Amino acid sequence: MVVITIALPGPHDTAKSIQLDIPEGTKALQLREKLNQDLNANVKLIGHKKGYNVTLNDSEKLPPRIIVNGVTSLTGFSWGIVTNKVTLDFDKAYELQTKLRQEFGDAAFARKLEALEQKYGDKKTSQYRHEFQTLLRSVQFKVLPEFGFSADNNGVSHMMSAMASHMDDAKFAEQGKVINDMLGLPNEINQRPSKPKAEVGESFTKARAMALQRELYAGFTTEEFEEKLTRLHQMHPGGTGKDYSLGLREICLEVQKEVLPKYGFPGNQSGVWKMMSAFNIFMQDEEILNMTDEINNVLGVTRPGAKTVTDSSWYDGLSPEDEAALIRN
Repeated sequence: MVVITIALPGPHDTAKSIQLDIPEGTKALQLREKLNQDLNANVKLIGHKKGYNVTLNDSEKLPPRIIVNGVTSLTGFSWGIVTNKVTLDFDKAYELQTKLRQEFGDAAFARKLEALEQKYGDKKTSQYRHEFQTLLRSVQFKVLPEFGFSADNNGVSHMMSAMASHMDDAKFAEQGKVINDMLGLPNEINQRPSKPKAEVGESFTKARAMALQRELYAGFTTEEFEEKLTRLHQMHPGGTGKDYSLGLREICLEVQKEVLPKYGFPGNQSGVWKMMSAFNIFMQDEEILNMTDEINNVLGVTRPGAKTVTDSSWYDGLSPEDEAALIRN
């Protein structure tokens, strides 16, 4: 048996595709006839030879990847389809989840999601659900190949199956809840609320956002915090690199964990993500961004262009692997 991939026309990383486990020596004619029979079509098979895409002759052996012309969907075709062979241990699954969370937390994605919600209002409409899934897939199809999954709906299904065994882990579930919050999806995970409890959402007004910023600024300008920041710079001259980013995040969290619960966010790294997500609605507000720059100046970080509160370079200092390891530990 040999594994091949058949795909619809389109870019390699986004074209709809499926993997087949077929007998070695299978000819193009056999695949074409099977496709025509199952899909009620008249397809043409395209292979890559010597740098060119060419139509496969019926007598040719099948190359590893084949483009199927003549159909708009491969749904309904089955011929020894390979079941998902990608497995994920916890660290790899958490790294994947972290990468998705980072992509969903990107300001550009947040703007697209907000525009979609404003366009339809009612999230229950079929039009909203369709466009929402398309937006979601644009991120998932970008990330999945890095972890061995195909960039298509099959890849998404296989990813979910591979991650299912980790759903009961508290850290994994917590980050899943953060992602759902970012996407405006309901959460079925019951978690004890942080204290004191407060509502986040419509009640997170600009006034409350600025009050939160002022409290963080006050915490970051105390003598105690400045001493910790000075020691960190002495340990990591230049204020760059993974170790510096980790250290800065740790000392900032000592302030954030006391402030965030007052505004309805958990007093942990998950709460920091949720706060950043909540601030996305103010990403064009000059007062909010000016205060963000003041805080960044105190911390000694910069945001090129000062576009959004999520552009802070001290959050970009960690790769998904490093961040996943940090939170797991």
